[in-house]
Amino acid sequence: MAWAQKNHPSIGIAVILVGTSDEVAITDAHKKDDFHHLSLIPRVELVAMNETDPKSIITRICDIMSERRVQGVVFADDTDQEAIAQILDFISAQTLTPILGIHGGSSMIMADKCQFSCFYGG
Repeated sequence: MAWAQKNHPSIGIAVILVGTSDEVAITDAHKKDDFHHLSLIPRVELVAMNETDPKSIITRICDIMSERRVQGVVFADDTDQEAIAQILDFISAQTLTPILGIHGGSSMIMADKCQFSCFYGG
């Protein structure tokens, strides 16, 4: 078990990158020691996937949320499909899990959101 997990409480965050473009690729920034001063150490679960269809996105997010202890999701895709933002909004409302859309269709601002949703895009 890692030192941070033994001695400090942690918060699980799933970072999901969807697509094949370089725009959604990131480096190992989550492995840096940038967070040692925080009272909760982030435990980042990095997930990459190529499928952008609704069924694959829903299945993958639900699998991640049920298999790993995550308290939030950061989502980026390389599409312009507003449907992705709507899917994330629905999942957030059903699970009460905060989801942050940071790129592509997931970052589109929605006029109508589900009640109890913790989805933030834009």
